[in-house]
Amino acid sequence: MLLDNSALVRLWKCEALEALGGSVPLHAAGHILKEFKAQGPAERAAIERLAPKPHRVGPSTPYWDAFATIRGGRPSTRDLGEDESLAVAVTAFGRGELFPFVTYDRGAADDAARLGVVTLDFLDTLAWLVHCGRLTAEQADAIEADARVEDGWRPPVGYTGSIETVQDARVAALVERVRARRAE
Repeated sequence: MLLDNSALVRLWKCEALEALGGSVPLHAAGHILKEFKAQGPAERAAIERLAPKPHRVGPSTPYWDAFATIRGGRPSTRDLGEDESLAVAVTAFGRGELFPFVTYDRGAADDAARLGVVTLDFLDTLAWLVHCGRLTAEQADAIEADARVEDGWRPPVGYTGSIETVQDARVAALVERVRARRAE
């Protein structure tokens, strides 16, 4: 999984970041790690314990061409971390690797969809962590409730507030998105 700062921050605020450890190999673009670590020493220590594989994006890296294409000549630093992440995902896919992008940012998710990058939203992440045995359904429900308060998360229309009711469908949909992308 390729981690976005939006996911790292929400999971950190809900005291659930460490649940990602041991689920699947974790990856992060260099700017994402820089953004998260800049929040403070506790966050730095937490991400170091989680130890996602860092992917530096710069002119001498294999990600640069994809990054330049995604940026389209935009000189801004706006969405720099997300654009680096998408460059990593696109380049990895070109090499036969699939890094689903864990982002809770709507704009980044839309950009990812346009580029064919598989994404996980907040409920997908919780469902996956329950599926992997990293959380119980009750813990996931508590994290979801905390996210409403700590991070202003709003559930999608029709969500009942119980991960158990959506877990199987969300994991199945995620697996299908991954299979479909691999078949391309």
